[in-house]
Amino acid sequence: MAGSSTSSGGFLHKFYDTDSDAGNAINAFWESKDFAVNGVQRIKAIDRIYTVHNADDTNVTMTIKTNGGLISKAYTLDFSTGASFGVKSTVITPTINGNSFRLRYENNAASKPWDVIGAIINWTDIGLMK
Repeated sequence: MAGSSTSSGGFLHKFYDTDSDAGNAINAFWESKDFAVNGVQRIKAIDRIYTVHNADDTNVTMTIKTNGGLISKAYTLDFSTGASFGVKSTVITPTINGNSFRLRYENNAASKPWDVIGAIINWTDIGLMK
């Protein structure tokens, strides 16, 4: 909250001055828990993710992570839409495989809020781990 440098305004930290913290962008994110659908011993192939969102004039990075975050792929989603909400379909090519998976949504613009209403993940069970 406080910095060691002085300012001409005579305060330690000024709120709502910019969209940065100590010169760095403020990163807002939400990350789900790890899901092991059909059991952690089974490998799943994720091939498509649908993101349901409010109409927000911003871009959000969606990251799909598998195996506790060891494997990940990131995609940029544009949440601008002419309606009150939107559905973004993200094709995962090639598929991302793992025994568990989670989703993360984030952006680094405090002045560009966003709202994810829900997500649907298409996956195929490809068998037991060997």
